[in-house]
Amino acid sequence: MNTKLLECIITVSQERSQSRAAAKLNISQSALSQQIKKVESDIGTALFYKEKNELFLTDAGKIYINGAQGALNIYKNALRDIQKVRTRKNKEITFVYTKGLLKDLAGVLTEFRKMHPDIYINTLYGTAASAKDYLSNGIADFAITATSDLSNTLLGYIPLRTTELQLALPYGHPMINRFRKEGVCFECLAEDIFILPPNETLSRQLSSRIFQQNRFIPRSIREVSEIESAIELMISGNGICFVPKFHEARDRYIAFSLVPGANYHIVIAYMKSKIFSPALKDLLMILMKTYDSYTDESVRR
Repeated sequence: MNTKLLECIITVSQERSQSRAAAKLNISQSALSQQIKKVESDIGTALFYKEKNELFLTDAGKIYINGAQGALNIYKNALRDIQKVRTRKNKEITFVYTKGLLKDLAGVLTEFRKMHPDIYINTLYGTAASAKDYLSNGIADFAITATSDLSNTLLGYIPLRTTELQLALPYGHPMINRFRKEGVCFECLAEDIFILPPNETLSRQLSSRIFQQNRFIPRSIREVSEIESAIELMISGNGICFVPKFHEARDRYIAFSLVPGANYHIVIAYMKSKIFSPALKDLLMILMKTYDSYTDESVRR
């Protein structure tokens, strides 16, 4: 929308003189005259007529002015609403996190609130896949999530820690002693039910990679959405599963590292085009400090 052009026509109608309107608009009279002629040429009729050295609106001019004033009002209201959104957005930080990857959320929020009491933190829960959607669509400022690959065209990563997915067996499983001595043999698990997360999760992708690397196809799969549910099923003798190395309930099962290792990274993810505000930088520093204090046993997925 050429708001300057609309303002020129409106000002001429108010001043009833091109010279006075040009002075008020701080442009030359010839430039203003060209603007008027351009509009009249575009609509195919005159906007003004001259009487006693003053300019008055034609019928077409009156219609044009009414439309121009309405359009300008809509435009100004839109700018005002956008400014309100920008102001509100500057007072809010939204981040998404994968369940279990941030243990002391309350502590993080409390420390941040001491530094920035006027800024609201909005948290969302999502998988690694949904976190990317939140970021790319501008819903979230950053995400605490997991990835197996630190290279991405659109996303930048701040690594928090590197860990691994391990095979978990319930106490009493017949392969425990053998695996302790010789390492994991997937062919020995041909009769077991594998309890796996949904396809869109990073854990499922890593599980599929583990099977491919070991040239193994599970005969039976049971899918559950939560790692806690998978562990409960495993402990009760309803299958085996993969668990993060840092899961805190490790006294309830036996876990084995895999060769090759199923490593992945816990990261702060953000759009590479993202501009970090001072408050956002402070929040990221708090999160990094929090992760520095974690041990493999203290972080829960």
